[in-house]
Amino acid sequence: MKLFNILFLAIKESEFDFLKYRHSIDSEIYTHTRFEVTHLKLAERGFTIPNHEANEVFFPGKNRFFYVPLKLILYVRRQKHDLIMVHGFTFPFQTWMLRMFIPKSTRIVIQHHAEKPFKHPVKRWFQKMAYSGADAYLFASKELALPYFANHIIKDQKKVYEVMEGSTLFRPQHKTKAKKRLGITNDTLFLWVGRLDQNKDPLTVLKGFLKFKEAGNTFQLVMIYGSTELEAEIKKYIHENQLQNEVTLVGIIPHTELENWYNAADYFVAASHYEGSGIALCEAMSCGCIPIVTGISSFLKMTDNGNFGFLFEPGNSDQLFEKLILATQTDQTEMSEKIIAHFNKELSLSAIGSKIEAIANSLLQK
Repeated sequence: MKLFNILFLAIKESEFDFLKYRHSIDSEIYTHTRFEVTHLKLAERGFTIPNHEANEVFFPGKNRFFYVPLKLILYVRRQKHDLIMVHGFTFPFQTWMLRMFIPKSTRIVIQHHAEKPFKHPVKRWFQKMAYSGADAYLFASKELALPYFANHIIKDQKKVYEVMEGSTLFRPQHKTKAKKRLGITNDTLFLWVGRLDQNKDPLTVLKGFLKFKEAGNTFQLVMIYGSTELEAEIKKYIHENQLQNEVTLVGIIPHTELENWYNAADYFVAASHYEGSGIALCEAMSCGCIPIVTGISSFLKMTDNGNFGFLFEPGNSDQLFEKLILATQTDQTEMSEKIIAHFNKELSLSAIGSKIEAIANSLLQK
């Protein structure tokens, strides 16, 4: 089977390293399938792409709503592939133009990447026109597709499939050795990874851990973050509540170093109010971290409704405190092993590849 994997986002030089890593994930997913995959991407004009993989083809592009990537579209038309995977719902005009140029027999699959329907009525109309005729839609959880049904962008529920938007190359390591490498003590280690913003809600995390400390528990909470919107507020809360000995703000680190932290941590904590999937949670589970996360739709799916983790209501620090108590009373080694087994079965690169291949087979048989 021949597949085009298309990203209409015009890559900027500042984003190239991150997207190169994401490409390595995508490529690994398809090694577990019978697909012959070519990755088609746009690059901002003036940015010469450095060394890249042989299965990547780049075209000049712009991040404008009505931009027509004509060279990419004509390339697709000449190749006549069986299946096209379009990433995201945020480039409807480009997707609409693509559909006009390719044979009707070519199947189009749209993969969700956390975006929501446009609020602007004209842009939302283009989403209806571009995406309503797709052959399949991939969401981390079917609940995430509900806004698209409500706005008539997706009309057929049977076309929606639950598939993670990505996975990780991280692997489990010996926990004691991982802690030693990072100079971590034998205290119970909790890890939080995300942006310091309202959606990730780090203040609810700190409030829950303050209660946990006041209940007489000893622990270390490490917070690694890639943006600093609430950093001043976080530092103030830590100081006012004397959490300096328990909470360490690591800040920004290279992504490759996260593997050591996930393997050193006993538990992974997330207080997100919304996620398109949850790559940080996925990375944590791959290393056997026990999740203590909010019961949002994507996390429910990833933890099998809490069978492989502990769930609390978004914004509810009292519930978080209760789950911290329950989590630390469980058999950590046994649960960690079960989480790794669940990750391998449902969230790994091979699991995602198998699901996509099965969906593709069903589409091409119609």
